Amino acid sequence: MPVDSSAMRTPHFWLRVAQVVFGIIAFAPVAEGAGYSRYDFAIFCGVTTMLLSLALAICYLLGINKVKGLVSLVYDGVWFIFWLSCAAALSNMLSWSWWGSSSRLQASVAFSWLTWFLFIGAVVLDVMDMRSGGTVVLEAPAPGGKAGPPTGAVALPASSVMICAIVAFATIVDYDDFSSKIRYTMFVGITGFIIAFFMLVAYAVGVSAARGIIALVLDALWVVFWLAAAASMSDIVADGGTNSNIKASCAFSWIAWFLWIGSLVISVMDWRSGSPGPAPTTAPPAAAIPNSSVSMV
Repeated sequence: MPVDSSAMRTPHFWLRVAQVVFGIIAFAPVAEGAGYSRYDFAIFCGVTTMLLSLALAICYLLGINKVKGLVSLVYDGVWFIFWLSCAAALSNMLSWSWWGSSSRLQASVAFSWLTWFLFIGAVVLDVMDMRSGGTVVLEAPAPGGKAGPPTGAVALPASSVMICAIVAFATIVDYDDFSSKIRYTMFVGITGFIIAFFMLVAYAVGVSAARGIIALVLDALWVVFWLAAAASMSDIVADGGTNSNIKASCAFSWIAWFLWIGSLVISVMDWRSGSPGPAPTTAPPAAAIPNSSVSMV
């Protein structure tokens, strides 16, 4: 099925992407507490949000309009209640002296509330869509600033930073052992997330300067950074790091590295073809010059 690039100009699409990202961060820090009812509920909310919001975002890209309107409103309304309950339950644990000082719990609480706010925004947009009978769309960029339709160079960094990079660094934020290697992996994940996220936004709004050589340089740098991070985490595992979080971070670091290689390949193809860059400025051809010289003959 062809990809509907206009979907990337709708706030609904970016809300779904944000829901996937924040939902992962909300449950990943407390995943080791599985078996306790409140943590289990947080994991349920996070995993289902990740899967359903990702599925809806893909449907938007494929032009499947049946998921808009009532279907989206029901989903957003139900998960709005779920996330409110989840955030409230985890917030109550902060008052417990033996739990409240955990940085993982604090991070989970913060992102649970942020995810809840995202669902508030999604419900508002759903109601606006149903009342207007259409879809709220962001204004298209001015013709002079368009960068062309998004390509695979958008999808691969998105997959890398919004899923793999987050899991790679979020699962090890509490570890002090092997501090230099842990901190380096966190640096690569966080900076890669921030840079690629802004690049995705630039692609979506049509900033042509974000394509070509800039994307190529960034992809090349983070291919090297992720290779070093994955090798560092593998060294920790080889030295006896049997903790499940360490292994998860190692696995997702390697996956992120492979995804950035794919992004680098596409950036090289874009750069060599010159298609995504701004149109060159040239002098008008001779045929376009007024024939004033002819009248002088």
